[in-house]
Amino acid sequence: MAELKRWQTMDRIFWLLIVLILFFAWMDVKQITTFHTLNSEQAWGLYNQYTGPAIWILWFGVMAIVGLLWYFISRDKSEALALAAGGWIMLMAGLEDVFFFIFYQQPMTQCMEWFKFPQNIVSKFLGETCVSPFSLILNAGLGVLLSYNVYKYLKVQKW
Repeated sequence: MAELKRWQTMDRIFWLLIVLILFFAWMDVKQITTFHTLNSEQAWGLYNQYTGPAIWILWFGVMAIVGLLWYFISRDKSEALALAAGGWIMLMAGLEDVFFFIFYQQPMTQCMEWFKFPQNIVSKFLGETCVSPFSLILNAGLGVLLSYNVYKYLKVQKW
């Protein structure tokens, strides 16, 4: 019974990771708006050199902290990894990017060449030369499904 309650709590935390990713997207819109306002080569160079990598480190660090906190609660490495990996997969698949465009209120361009692996997996499969809105949304959706299945698998392992 205790394990069932723990897993119910863990399931809620997994779905709350999507809310956390929504928050990341909102933050991303706020900071990218600054760079669009500046609209200079120097501003975008600084973004690519410092801000972009710092955001990725923050996102991955937060997901790792969620996993670590769960480990301190459950003392189960596989459950902790399930939560951290679930969040990482959703981020890498482009879920935050889809939410970004929803909050940004600007349409996605038909060719988003700045997306690379793994956000472009579906695009490559469809034979596109760059990521389209459809392929990004599909990639993110498949990422959520993959994330959930990896999460379900890892949470029942006992490490």
